Order: sequence, then C-alpha cells, then structure tokens
Amino acid sequence: MRQKRFGNHQKQRCSQCGAVLAVERDAGIEILRGDVNAVADGRLSIVCYRCHRLSVFVHSDVRRPNSAA
Repeated sequence: MRQKRFGNHQKQRCSQCGAVLAVERDAGIEILRGDVNAVADGRLSIVCYRCHRLSVFVHSDVRRPNSAA
C-alpha cells in the first residue's frame, strides 16, 4: 500500500500547470525535490519545474514584527 506523502497538509500548486511545488506545514512551507528538503517560514518564491512559471507563497502563520519597541 502506498503511503500518503503529504497527509492532511495543504499542497501549494503551480497556478499555471497544477504541479505540487511545496507543502504547507506547521513549521513553514516545505519543498521536497529529490534529495533536497527545505523549510521556509515567511514568503517564498518558487519557479515551477514543469512550466517555469514563478509562484509566490506566504506561510499562514507568519506574524508581522511588533513595530513598537
């Protein structure tokens, strides 16, 4: 039986071709490509590996820093 790779996490897809580019997890946006695994917290720009369109994703848990110091 094949395991679910992404589970219940939200998949971030290319807006042009629909390829899965990343997965939004609690820790941030996770990119999995071959042997490369990266997690980014905040704003992330990814070029699609299929159609080469630029997509920008923002992690939903990002909070703006408090400007009052």
